[in-house]
Amino acid sequence: MSEIKNVNVFSLLESAAKDEPDSVFFNFEGDTVTYKEGFDKTRICAQHLISRGVKKGDRVILCLQNTPDFVYSYLAISQIGAVSVLVGPVARRFEIEYIVSHSQPSLIITSHTMLDNFTVDNSFFVDTDKFLLVDDSHKSRSLAGIIETGKPYEKSEAITDDSAVSIIYTSAMDGFPLGVQLTHKGILASTKVLAGFLNQDDKCISVLPLFHAFGLTVTLIMPIQGRTPFTLVRKFNPQDLIPIMNNNDITLMAGVPRMFLMVNAMVPPGKIFKKLRVCISGGEGVSGDALKEISEKYQFDIREGYGLTEASPIVTWNHMNTENRYGSVGKAMDWNEIKIVDNKGKEVAVGTTGEVMVKGINVTSGYYDAPEKNKLYFDNGWLHTGDLGYLDKDGYLYLTGLKKEMILNSGFNVYPKEVERILKKHPAVDDVKIEVKEDQQPGDIVRHYIVAVINSSTGVTENELKIWCKDNISNYKIPRAFIIEKQ
Repeated sequence: MSEIKNVNVFSLLESAAKDEPDSVFFNFEGDTVTYKEGFDKTRICAQHLISRGVKKGDRVILCLQNTPDFVYSYLAISQIGAVSVLVGPVARRFEIEYIVSHSQPSLIITSHTMLDNFTVDNSFFVDTDKFLLVDDSHKSRSLAGIIETGKPYEKSEAITDDSAVSIIYTSAMDGFPLGVQLTHKGILASTKVLAGFLNQDDKCISVLPLFHAFGLTVTLIMPIQGRTPFTLVRKFNPQDLIPIMNNNDITLMAGVPRMFLMVNAMVPPGKIFKKLRVCISGGEGVSGDALKEISEKYQFDIREGYGLTEASPIVTWNHMNTENRYGSVGKAMDWNEIKIVDNKGKEVAVGTTGEVMVKGINVTSGYYDAPEKNKLYFDNGWLHTGDLGYLDKDGYLYLTGLKKEMILNSGFNVYPKEVERILKKHPAVDDVKIEVKEDQQPGDIVRHYIVAVINSSTGVTENELKIWCKDNISNYKIPRAFIIEKQ
C-alpha cells in the first residue's frame, strides 16, 4: 500500500526552512524574518500551546491583527494538529460570545486591547485562564518573551485525512453564524495551483486581513507554498501603500474592490507602484469599467475572481494565462467544478441565470457541529453557494445577484438577521427590522447597505444606538441609519 501523504499546512514552512533556511520568509515594519527564524519561532510557540494543554483537534481562537504573532500562532496551531478559529479584531462582544459558546475553545490567543470584547456587562464570558495575550505586560508571558526563552516542539502532527486546519464563522442567514471548516488538504491543493502563477522574482504584500479566508490563503499560505517573500501590513491605509509597495519591491497584491477604489480616488496616475505587475480582486463585485480604468491609470493588471469562505475561498478567476474579461469573475479553478442550477436543482443552459454550485477539494468538509445545516446546503458533494450568475459559452462566470439573505460591505458579509438578533439585546429595543437599501455611485455596480427600523417604548436616540453598536458588533455590520418608531 502506498503511503498517504502528510498534508499538514505546517509542512510548507518546515520544507522551506530545510531547503532555504536563509531566504526571506516575510518582512514586517522594517524587520526581516527568514524561513529558519520563522520555523524556530513557530515551533517554540507550538511547545507553549502544548504546555497550556492544547491537543490535536482542540479549537484555539486566534484574534489578532496582521502581525508576526498571527503567523507564528497560526502555523503552530497547525503543527500540533489543533484547529484555529479565526476571529477578526473588528469583531465585538455579542459576535465573539456566540463563537466562544459554539466552538468551546481550549485557548484564546489575542491582545490586551481586545479583552473588553470578551465581556458582557463587565463580566468575562470565558475562563480567563484560557487567554494567551501576545502583548502581556509580563514579558515571560508575552509571545515574544515565550519565543525568546522557550524550547521548540520537534514533532509535527501528521494529517492524512480531511481534518480541519481552521474554522471561520460566516453564513448567518438565520441570525447565527456557521463555522466553516477549512481543511489542510483543501488549502494545500488550492494554494499549490495558485503558486504556479508566481514568477521567480515575485514579492507579495499581505494587506488583506489574515482572519479572512481570502487573506489567509492568498497572502499567507500561497507565498509559503511558492517560497515567495511577502510583506506583512498591520492595517490597510491607501496613503501608506506607495512607500510600503516600493520599498519592498512588491509585484503582486490581492485586495477587495474597496481598496482599489480608495487608491483610485486618492493616488495620482502613472507608474506609482514601480514593480507591481498584477492585482487580484475579490471579496465583492466591482464594475468592469472601474477595474479597466484603474488598470490603465496605474499601468498594472487587475484580475477579478470569485469565491466564498466555504470554498477556501477561490472558485473562479481570470487566470493570468487566459483572456482578462472585465465584468466576468473568470473561469473555474483547476481544483473545482461549477454548475448553474434552477430552483429545482436542475442544471440550466449556457447563458441562463441560476444558483452557482461548486464542488471540489477546496470545498469545506462541512459546518462545525451543524448536521442539519450540512444537509441543507450540500447535495452529493455540491455546495449551494446562494450566489446567482450564469456561464457563457467559454466557461466564464458572470455574477448577477444573491439568492441568500446577505449583503457585502468592503468584502465582508453582512447578514440582516444576525444584525437583528444582536440589536434585540439592547435594553431599549423592543423589536427591530433590518431593511436593505440600494446605493449606486457613478461608474460602479449597485451596492447595498442596511437600515434598522427600531421599535422602542423608551427615548433611545440614534446616536445612543450607534455608540452601543460600536461596542457590540463589527463596524461593517452597523446599520447606516436607525429609524426609531415609538410604541
